[in-house]
Amino acid sequence: MGAGAVESLVDRLVAANRAAAVAQARVLGLVLKVVNAAPDPRYGVDEVAFALSWTKRAAAAQEGLARQLVDGLPEVFAALADGYIDVPKARVFADVLENLDPVVAQQVAAQVLPVAPEKTTTQLRDRLHRRALAADPEHARKRRERARTERRVVLQPAADGTASLSALGLCPARAAAAFARIARIAKARKASGAPETMDQLRADVLLDLLEGVDAPAGRGVIDLTVGLETLAGLDENPALLAGFGPVGADIARQWVHDNPGYQWRAQIIDPDTGELLWQGLTRARPCPPAQDPQARFANAAMARWIRARDKTCRGPGVPGPRQTMRPRPHHQIRRRRPDHPRRPRRAVRAAPPDER
Repeated sequence: MGAGAVESLVDRLVAANRAAAVAQARVLGLVLKVVNAAPDPRYGVDEVAFALSWTKRAAAAQEGLARQLVDGLPEVFAALADGYIDVPKARVFADVLENLDPVVAQQVAAQVLPVAPEKTTTQLRDRLHRRALAADPEHARKRRERARTERRVVLQPAADGTASLSALGLCPARAAAAFARIARIAKARKASGAPETMDQLRADVLLDLLEGVDAPAGRGVIDLTVGLETLAGLDENPALLAGFGPVGADIARQWVHDNPGYQWRAQIIDPDTGELLWQGLTRARPCPPAQDPQARFANAAMARWIRARDKTCRGPGVPGPRQTMRPRPHHQIRRRRPDHPRRPRRAVRAAPPDER
């Protein structure tokens, strides 16, 4: 089959998918009308289930989707009715924006809808999630905290004779770190010649870790991207957790606070275009530097920290900038007794880096 024939088939596929979206929008609209027109509202879903030979659960799911799109997200429903997006993408809008305030949900949908046709459902979900977190971070936080109070581990038998072990309501950052550790151990086993696939090895590693079998020490490493303003508490923009997606700003700040040993990387991004302009590693964790408590003078790192922190000398009556003084740790500064003779003072300069 030639390239022209394949291109023709692709065009027909796109047209058929658009027509299916239009037809599905018509079905959803009629489902909602049937439910609303039922003499007894309690049995509206049953009318749909009986007419289409669906289970009541399936009919309820379609009625819920229809109601959310028609009543809550009319612009999304209109896009579906025009074939602009298909049902899987419309369902992503409904799922992500379900618990937002209706006005906020419509605003977020209007921001993302123009790019929806060119995005996959995963990309669309991430974009909607980021916008929803930024638009109403408090609502997202409360929803997440409510889910965390219901966190649990579930063991379920499968029809094929195996079992499923699931953990629900976990902290996203901790779950990602745990998965990263599982993946790291699985990769090490694969590199050592294990014949199993990575999926099989990850499943084996999970059970080994939980049972305490052949469990090497160490923690999983995550890749968490968060803006400096967000980290400083100046805004509530969501962070991006690699392999998971957007997470709330409070989660990012808490993780950074609780895990001081992670490597930091800095990025400079154009705020208008999103283009990465510079990327590099920090030389040290951004926290107060270490200092020998018995040292007479502050070391170079501590001296820089004190100058940046205080700006001016802390000594009484010395308002000038701390440029020529050699800082000492606070526990080394002694106050002169009133009856103690004052020694002559002399200017002291901080030694340049090459003299230290």
